[in-house]
Amino acid sequence: MKTPLLYLAILVSLLLVGNTQMMAQQKYEREVRISADDVHPDALKFLKDSPVNSKVKWYREIGLDTTSIEAKTKYKGQRYSIEFSENGVLEDVEVEIKARDLKPDILKNIEQTIEQAYGDFKIEKIQLQYTGSPQLLKSVFGSSTIPDAVIIKYELVISSKESETFKRFELLFNEELELERTTEIITKNDINIEY
Repeated sequence: MKTPLLYLAILVSLLLVGNTQMMAQQKYEREVRISADDVHPDALKFLKDSPVNSKVKWYREIGLDTTSIEAKTKYKGQRYSIEFSENGVLEDVEVEIKARDLKPDILKNIEQTIEQAYGDFKIEKIQLQYTGSPQLLKSVFGSSTIPDAVIIKYELVISSKESETFKRFELLFNEELELERTTEIITKNDINIEY
């Protein structure tokens, strides 16, 4: 008799763990404007050595469990966000695009995945996220040809109605258009953070 109960207990535990992992993580970010004097020299050097020649605004992004430094700028009419660790290590380069800028089959694939998961939704923002070596990432600014060694991901912010409440989510799709990460965006009113 003990053996079937043990198997049942293990099965219930596995199901609970599985369901917890499928739930969206939560994301809270607060951006604080900082001066270039507060930025690590390696981050400043990356921007100086890049083709970007327009004004750069620097921000400290404070999240629930991480802090990063972000440079925001425009280049050839496009908005770029360049994210660094606090130690000046380049994390990624993101460029904001419109849905019409994506190839139709890519957009269709992404929208089908979102619809299956959320039903009705609205896309609020799309960014192409580039990761790779700093030297390679300097080549993505204003370029329509991205080196093969650069990893391209698709980051979307969507809103969806869930239980009579509108919620916002950040979704990250990999190069194969698989949903890699789902994060619920929460506001300051939703949490208590000590500063």
